[in-house]
Amino acid sequence: MNAAIKEGYSRLGVVGLPCQMESLARMRLAQPDGEERARAVSLKIGLFCTWAIDYARLEAYLVRQDVKGPVLKSDIPPPPSETFKVQTPTGWMDFPLSDIRPMVQKGCSLCEDMTGEQSDISVGTAEGRDGWNTVIARTDTGLQLLKSAIKDGWLETDDLPGANFDHLKEAARNKRKRARQAELDRSRQNE
Repeated sequence: MNAAIKEGYSRLGVVGLPCQMESLARMRLAQPDGEERARAVSLKIGLFCTWAIDYARLEAYLVRQDVKGPVLKSDIPPPPSETFKVQTPTGWMDFPLSDIRPMVQKGCSLCEDMTGEQSDISVGTAEGRDGWNTVIARTDTGLQLLKSAIKDGWLETDDLPGANFDHLKEAARNKRKRARQAELDRSRQNE
């Protein structure tokens, strides 16, 4: 993003995790040119995230597990699966989620945002609906883009069942609670 701004681009779109969307929002407070850099971002698309895995550690783990070829896709099915799935050109492989959790980046335990609340549009998997994503328009910019994409035939839409939306809200609340508890625990350790 900074390189694009240096090259004179002034209408950027950024796709990122909730922590990255929060960084963009906080950039406005940074001195001396935070407001100017933040204004260059015209569109923010936030991806749902419960936690992020350290890529180097995951890559080393997959090599140790004899995963051949490039990873095409990964997935963590909803509970109670406790499985991390990896797709390669030869098919799917399953690994215990307990092997993967130690690779979660440390800052994730303090992050309260699961759905990219600081973005114009938030996108994430719709549990129980393979091939579909949940999309939340959070700003007028996001809503206008979403309406335009639907009108122009770029997106296919369907209603999200109420139970799925309730589950998403519950998962987001639980992430916020866990992060606040982790922050309290950390504060107590530092006293």
